[in-house]
Amino acid sequence: MLGIAFGWGIPMAFAAETMEVPWAAWWLMGINTLWAVIYDTLYAMVDREDDMAVGVKSTAILFGRFDIPIIGILMGLMIILLGLPGSVPGIVLAVVPGCLHCPGSLSPGSYSVPGSGTVTPASGLS
Repeated sequence: MLGIAFGWGIPMAFAAETMEVPWAAWWLMGINTLWAVIYDTLYAMVDREDDMAVGVKSTAILFGRFDIPIIGILMGLMIILLGLPGSVPGIVLAVVPGCLHCPGSLSPGSYSVPGSGTVTPASGLS
């Protein structure tokens, strides 16, 4: 939730600079929200057992045994949303290289998720 709260800076910055909140601001806010859910879920997976013991709600608990596939779907959606502006002439060279790099860096296969519920970066994510 904190990541989403910080993301509100996106439409606020657009409003402060342009006196309007264009669709691009909401587009970026949506991407930011996806990233916050992905990151928070990976982070919460480490504390899943403790959270369940004290009654804390988290996406890691909500997603349960489907956490890694759901994270993969959310990451794929985020990459697609990041890449769509690349279809606009003039910014292809700025967007496409980053989007081509994302799948290898962010894929759930890049993380080691042992049965203990811990998440540790695999090689290539330092």
